[in-house]
Amino acid sequence: MEKKELIGSFFKFLEDKEDREIPLQAQFTFTPDDINWEGLAYNLTDLNLIKDTDNMSNVIWDKLDQSSFDVLNWVIQNSPDNVDMTKIDINQSGIIGLLAKKDIDIPWGKVIIDDYVDAMNAYRYGKEFIDWDNQIDYTSATALKFFAFKDPDILDVNKIDASIPGMDKIIEKLKK
Repeated sequence: MEKKELIGSFFKFLEDKEDREIPLQAQFTFTPDDINWEGLAYNLTDLNLIKDTDNMSNVIWDKLDQSSFDVLNWVIQNSPDNVDMTKIDINQSGIIGLLAKKDIDIPWGKVIIDDYVDAMNAYRYGKEFIDWDNQIDYTSATALKFFAFKDPDILDVNKIDASIPGMDKIIEKLKK
């Protein structure tokens, strides 16, 4: 223990004299009481280090960028009670599936279906919660193509703009 304290004082000396940050791994090892929890970046590297050193109770959850898919995934896996829906862009690709697989309530009314992945996840996990008339982006060929083959009755063919490339085939499929 004395050796760790000695190395820790050496790091503090270098920090004071050279105005350089002590690497986070070294802080956890040698100067754990001096960690600036407010100033951490809370990126995946920091979060994994915090978890590996049993310091989850020190995390300042408001500092986490849960709009990042990877950070949100980490929070869901390691501390699902700290998922903050106000910090999540529900329309970012893959977020619906990520939340649904962990049984986290999804604000379905905020979902805009504008790509294939969103269409598939909305259909799979929120079919009964989606307002199909108002939540589909009718300019997204990939979303419309998914519904045209999976459940054509969801789509309103009159809302599809035939002048957008690829839409003519979808309209043709829906009119059959």
